Amino acid sequence: MYYQNYNYMNIRNRRKTSDFLSRMINNLSIVLIILIVFIMLKIVKTDTASKLNQYIKYVFYKDYTENLKSVALNRVHSINMPAFKILNKNEFVIDQAPVDGKIVVKFGDNTEDNTTSKGIIYETENAKEVKAIYDGVIEKVEANDKYGLLVTIDHKNGYKSILGYLDEVRFTEGETVKKGEIVGVNGYIPKQKKYGLYFELQLNGICVDPLKYIKLN
Repeated sequence: MYYQNYNYMNIRNRRKTSDFLSRMINNLSIVLIILIVFIMLKIVKTDTASKLNQYIKYVFYKDYTENLKSVALNRVHSINMPAFKILNKNEFVIDQAPVDGKIVVKFGDNTEDNTTSKGIIYETENAKEVKAIYDGVIEKVEANDKYGLLVTIDHKNGYKSILGYLDEVRFTEGETVKKGEIVGVNGYIPKQKKYGLYFELQLNGICVDPLKYIKLN
């Protein structure tokens, strides 16, 4: 029995070696054929040969990193496991409204000066406390001709919030602010003859729709 098993293992090993050598020879043959075609195309000076030559170079030197990354992410996303769900989850969720009021202007709406709104505008009955939507650092406090007193808060990971139409600011530049902390008080908008708050959200310097991130209970 042992002798038979030994012979069987030897036959199987030889078969594996033979299969490996066959695959290697086939691969080398393909590479050799491509090289021969490449050399012939270099020698032959025609438009078709030149185009084919450029295409072969493109195939050989193309960066497949992005393609591989895309395939890998699609593969991971198709796996229904809790450990991978974080890849699909948008971690920046606004569950704290900056002010208690009614949204009267949305992102992308036309404004009175014929421009497109880069944020949203809340209307309030009177002066209200304005709160930070997320943890962050006060990056800038400035006056603006259009939105009055503005505060920019850097929330890290590319996210920044800008609060305008303020009448009072309770933080200075460089200070840390926590979500829900009172940043200031909104003011009266002379043109609209109402109290309001301008709220803009940026991601990597580009304005995005805040309503897509707001998930209030």
